[in-house]
Amino acid sequence: MKKTNVAVVGLGNWGNIHALTYFESDRANLICVCDIDKERAHATAKKFNCEYTTDAKEIANNSEIEIVSITTPDHAHFDPVITMLEAGKNVIVEKPLTTNLREAEEITEKAKAMGVKFMTDFQLRWNMPFMLAKQSIESGKIGKPVMAYARQCNKCSIVDQLAWASKSGPEWFLLPHVIDLVHWLINQEAKEVFASGKKGVLLDKGYDIYDVIQAQVIFDDAIVTFETSWILPESWPKGVDLRLDVVGTNGKLESRQDQQGLEIASDKYETPAVLGQLIAYDKQFGFFKEPILHFLDCVQDDTPCAVAIDDGLAVTRIISAIVESIENHQIVTI
Repeated sequence: MKKTNVAVVGLGNWGNIHALTYFESDRANLICVCDIDKERAHATAKKFNCEYTTDAKEIANNSEIEIVSITTPDHAHFDPVITMLEAGKNVIVEKPLTTNLREAEEITEKAKAMGVKFMTDFQLRWNMPFMLAKQSIESGKIGKPVMAYARQCNKCSIVDQLAWASKSGPEWFLLPHVIDLVHWLINQEAKEVFASGKKGVLLDKGYDIYDVIQAQVIFDDAIVTFETSWILPESWPKGVDLRLDVVGTNGKLESRQDQQGLEIASDKYETPAVLGQLIAYDKQFGFFKEPILHFLDCVQDDTPCAVAIDDGLAVTRIISAIVESIENHQIVTI
């Protein structure tokens, strides 16, 4: 079986998921991992029996590497993505594509011009309840989507877990997931945005970022409300608060991803997320790995990616409009 040489740039939580996915695949050969933290890069390379570097350009200059995963922090995607695209690499980048609209546009144009495979990793498209929701909508089961509600929130401790939290926020860390999910499910384009946001709790902790955001987005034929927050209390039993409702002309679908089939009561009560990634039997299970394997297949088989090149740009464009609407207290046309 043919193996494709791959590399990973950025070795935080998601970088390790990408590296593990390639390491476990019989279709990939993990050549090199990269991180500006030399000790982290060395430890990851040792774990996955590959080379390491602290300079992404070394990966770009390695003609043997065909696929590069960019899993750097939200605000730090542009430079490594452009470097890899200019080197002719096939690139899968973690969401959001970028936190800057101009950069997102430049990346999209470059990816198209280079003729390579390029995909933003929107994992929720591979979560089975949402896959079934997509099939249900496409089959006409609930009719034409006309209204939706999507929420994704984290506990307040998330800001202490991310060294770069002050350069992101719930709008960039969480909203890309649910905005892409709805955009994909209803297959409509966003036209207008009106949003509100509040700061205070996180500001008191030293982070000038939004506590909560609520946005109403008008799509072609549907009205969608998005909510996100980084200030859920630590006593909240759910690690991720994720909910989706879609109302159609003939029905409705709903998904509560904060209940994934397991409840644990010990010194505290928990309803842990188990569908994304679970390590058991010395293997990785869950949908987090699926888009990475899909991208690997697309490169090897020269087939279209399920996430189109423009989809990452569409999400960044909507979130940029949300931020603009909050700051200017007005409706923003996309």
